[in-house]
Amino acid sequence: MNEAGRRLAVSALFVSLRDRAANAIYGTILVTAVIVALSEDRAASAGELIEAVATTTVVFWLAHSYADFLGERTLTGGPAARMGVRDALLRDVAMLEVAVLPLLALLLGVIHLVSRGHAVVAALAIGVAELFAWGYLAGRAPGASVRRSASIGLFNCGLGVLIVLLKALIH
Repeated sequence: MNEAGRRLAVSALFVSLRDRAANAIYGTILVTAVIVALSEDRAASAGELIEAVATTTVVFWLAHSYADFLGERTLTGGPAARMGVRDALLRDVAMLEVAVLPLLALLLGVIHLVSRGHAVVAALAIGVAELFAWGYLAGRAPGASVRRSASIGLFNCGLGVLIVLLKALIH
């Protein structure tokens, strides 16, 4: 592979990682906000929380992917194609992936291994940990110290929690 090809491959990898991180952070904030908002309704069971989180996450993933697809088509001027939609869905799949662990935590409440309240706390703790992890990874630039990366992780975590709380207050 020539130098231009290597630069293009590195650029594509960077864009892919950037998109993945952005989608994961957005998905984590979405999932955590839905859990916070719906957990306030004491009548909602852990199963209903799972259904709401899963449904909301899938709907937002589809909407986000479709918007990405149309936005890309607007830039390129190319005709709409099934391959482009598939690519957009795959590029944004991190929004779905980050919902898995919080949903598993809520599942513990459905199968009565823990109380609904403990399942909600576990799901929220997972969301906060995911926000920290993605922030930490974002801070792992070449030459960056662990302290700098951890600081960025904590900032991302705090900002994410603030956004989740604001979203919960609005709804």
